[in-house]
Amino acid sequence: MEQRVLRHYQKIAGDNAPQPSLLLLQAPVFHGYAMAVFLEMEQPVDCGQLSLALSGEHVTFAGAGEEAPNNVNAAGQAAVLLSVKGDVNNTNGVWLWAAFDNLRISAISAVESAESLIATRPIGKIQ
Repeated sequence: MEQRVLRHYQKIAGDNAPQPSLLLLQAPVFHGYAMAVFLEMEQPVDCGQLSLALSGEHVTFAGAGEEAPNNVNAAGQAAVLLSVKGDVNNTNGVWLWAAFDNLRISAISAVESAESLIATRPIGKIQ
């Protein structure tokens, strides 16, 4: 699973982006995935700008004072729950903590794919 996440990251970030160190742990107590990713940049990290860059249609950020993303609070959610936090010992480092419901995300992806394929469906009789 770690290699799959790293391959997907490389496709999104590009070949010139630094590869993150990743350690994935999936406990067999609940469906879903949770991961912590440490990124070290060349310059000090602005967590607000990084959060803005990572935001999207299927990403929900944990607010200040809220519980960190985990398998339990990600259950049934249609988005990846994400937390961005600077490293206290390294101003160039940032921690991403993510959790998502793998069953829900897979189902949503399947529905969105089917909806996009409807537009390519032939209308009328096929000869």
